[in-house]
Amino acid sequence: MIDYVRMIEENASSLDRDAGEDLDVIIVNDSPGYEVDLSSYRDKSVSIRVINNEKNLGIHGSRVRGLTAADGDYVIFLDQDDILKSDAVHLFEKVAKEKRNTVIVSNAILEQDGWKGMWCRTAYQASLVGDLDTYLLVGTQIVSPGQCLIPRDMIPEAWKKNFLKRNGADDYFLWILMLESGVSFTYLDESLYTHRFTDKNISADTEKTDASVYEFAEILAADEKTSFDREKIKKDMKTLRNMISMKASWRKSGPGGKILTGFRHPMILLSNINYKIRTKTPPGFNRQ
Repeated sequence: MIDYVRMIEENASSLDRDAGEDLDVIIVNDSPGYEVDLSSYRDKSVSIRVINNEKNLGIHGSRVRGLTAADGDYVIFLDQDDILKSDAVHLFEKVAKEKRNTVIVSNAILEQDGWKGMWCRTAYQASLVGDLDTYLLVGTQIVSPGQCLIPRDMIPEAWKKNFLKRNGADDYFLWILMLESGVSFTYLDESLYTHRFTDKNISADTEKTDASVYEFAEILAADEKTSFDREKIKKDMKTLRNMISMKASWRKSGPGGKILTGFRHPMILLSNINYKIRTKTPPGFNRQ
């Protein structure tokens, strides 16, 4: 089970106590029958609310439940394995006052099995944080929503209503929806967030995450009532599915199979080669 007290204590230094009642900390417990015990947490300077799901809603449903209960203008979605830097909330708030109506994405420390490094390594990579084509041809440019300050009123209704049954890509779904809607993303060159590696981390399970991407791609492509250009969204979702499929095949293939896979999708292959060179991305880093 999740040690919520440890999670809160590890992130407590990032809470801006000067914000007072303007700061809302919500824990969504997605384990029915499990009681969240915060009795050992002694710091009462920040109010903490606990929401208990009556049935398991998964990552996506739990995030939306927390979002619905929140009162603030901005939200940071944290998983149990996330850690924020001590001044994260303060720095996010400072940028938000200067740049409104944008998703603020900080740099991050990414842990993988036996390795740890900086997520964003070049200015070119930073410039792609809000580039839709890169999300479709290469992959998501955000490690986790925990490194983002997101305006609540810019989160699309489609994301709040279409809960993914397969865990792993609800955040990717959110970024695609926002980018297709024309929402802007602003990069903050501060490592405010650490995404820790654990053997239970769903984002480390590529096959499950890929299945989650296929699910939301199908939702968007099949939505007859979408406000998006139907032909464009169908084309974009086809590109996204091809990219995910190509990378899955690439990982499983030998040299000959990789050549054939590349010939089938030359634009995707060239886009990824260019990305790796210009972002200094090592093989397998963040599944890119």
